[in-house]
Amino acid sequence: NMKRHFENKLINGHWELSIFDDTNDQLTGKLLDWKLHFEVDYCTEGIQWTKLSTNSNSCERTTINDGKVIHSNCNDDCGRHQIMNEIFTPRQSHSAVAIGNDVFVIGGYAHGIKPEIWRFNYEDRDWVQLHNSLKRPKSYGQTATLTPYGMIALGGVRNGVTGTSFTDKVFIYDIFNETETVVDFDLGRRQTSRGYRPESRYHTSATFIGQNHFLFNETAESGLKQILDGILMFGGDISSPNNNYLEDMWLLTLEKIVANKVFVLEHNKHEACIDILHPDKNLLNPWDWSCGRLAHVNSTMHCRWQDVVRKAWCQGHYQQSFLSPL
Repeated sequence: NMKRHFENKLINGHWELSIFDDTNDQLTGKLLDWKLHFEVDYCTEGIQWTKLSTNSNSCERTTINDGKVIHSNCNDDCGRHQIMNEIFTPRQSHSAVAIGNDVFVIGGYAHGIKPEIWRFNYEDRDWVQLHNSLKRPKSYGQTATLTPYGMIALGGVRNGVTGTSFTDKVFIYDIFNETETVVDFDLGRRQTSRGYRPESRYHTSATFIGQNHFLFNETAESGLKQILDGILMFGGDISSPNNNYLEDMWLLTLEKIVANKVFVLEHNKHEACIDILHPDKNLLNPWDWSCGRLAHVNSTMHCRWQDVVRKAWCQGHYQQSFLSPL
């Protein structure tokens, strides 16, 4: 029975087929033809969800009861995490940046602002709170994308001396100078929000598209038009607290921004990221002790969201639509 020879074997293993005569009858000859028929089926589902937070030091639900915050479905991770600042609790409107096998959760809201930075490791399935001095972001609901050209943030709600206001501005965040610059659009095309630029909004979705992307164009001979680097933005909310949702799609082209070198370009990456891409093994690595594998809530070094974004950018872990920590 051939089936038993293949049981519990890896599907993506290296396979070799050998054909031989195991009967010692002293006869010799040539194999002229042969056929082999396989019927295969999935051992498990080919596409499936895996809950990575199972048995991690976290609580899955948070509710309010008589004015008190109640956490439920909490895992104590076999008793290793005894105090609450070692248990990750639910939140929303946070920033999340993935770097390798880690995801960094920055800030958020859960019945109050959460001025915290946590690191979750996919393999260890463990949450670690990091020592930080996180400040309240200037914008709420601002969307960001981390692109080869830096971090680009769109829209959001800002609180000022005249009250709460929505913005249609596009911000370029300089990863190394840690400053933000407002993109200056063509002055002659500022008059209408509908025609030439999107309405002010928050909680929109955005994604970076590169030079290999095409858009349908009826006037083009092939029906497709190649576009330069840009940001695709879809939908959002333009009213608070009453929701007023949008379903419009916009393309922000970046060639002028790139040409003017408003932010760090890809070809400067090696010089700008030398300490991250090629760290000196004989020196203390600040990343390990502030945000990396040796860091924890009582570390003497702060983990800053700016360092997390810089690390992701230097290693080419570009991120699509996430809430901006600016």
